[in-house]
Amino acid sequence: MRTLLTLVCGTATLMSVPRPAGAGGADFVPEVGPQTGDFADSIPVVESTAKPWDRYQAALALNLGTFSAVGTLGLTGSFLPGSHFETEIGIGVGESGLQLSAMQKLLFGSAETKRFVVGAGLSYGGGNRDFPDSTIWLNLDLAGMEIRTARGFYFFFAGGLFTALAGGRYITPMSNDCGKPYCGNAVGEIYPQGRMGIGFWLF
Repeated sequence: MRTLLTLVCGTATLMSVPRPAGAGGADFVPEVGPQTGDFADSIPVVESTAKPWDRYQAALALNLGTFSAVGTLGLTGSFLPGSHFETEIGIGVGESGLQLSAMQKLLFGSAETKRFVVGAGLSYGGGNRDFPDSTIWLNLDLAGMEIRTARGFYFFFAGGLFTALAGGRYITPMSNDCGKPYCGNAVGEIYPQGRMGIGFWLF
């Protein structure tokens, strides 16, 4: 009898002792390593410090204009051989028919997203009903601006002057007093021109 009482009391004593955390059972909470989120937060993020004018070197753009280097509607491609130079070639349709152009531009300013632009170049007009001759045009962009975004999109506008260097006969009169077999010749005549465009820098 005494032995039975001893066993019962010993069992009760053991059951009453609290189990330490981590020893198993309901109170056991396994320890885990760093969470995925904490690990990701510990990785340093390296952001590009390149500015829009330093990141891209070649672009394509759609142009709308009036007597511009690429006419009324055209497509231009641009390349930056240096930080203050932009070389542009283009093709379009204008008042003198199909036009091919080349222009060298100078860029001014140091803002992150925009530059002031001036340019000079030549274009070739293939001729049409209004301009029966092929014409070589001199095009001057005297005041312009180009605005870039960090994602590579850009917008530009420019205004200036143009004249014909060769060819240049036009039949459609620019005035109402046309008494010659052809109404005039644009060689030596100076007229205003302008254009604007939107494009994307490729690389």
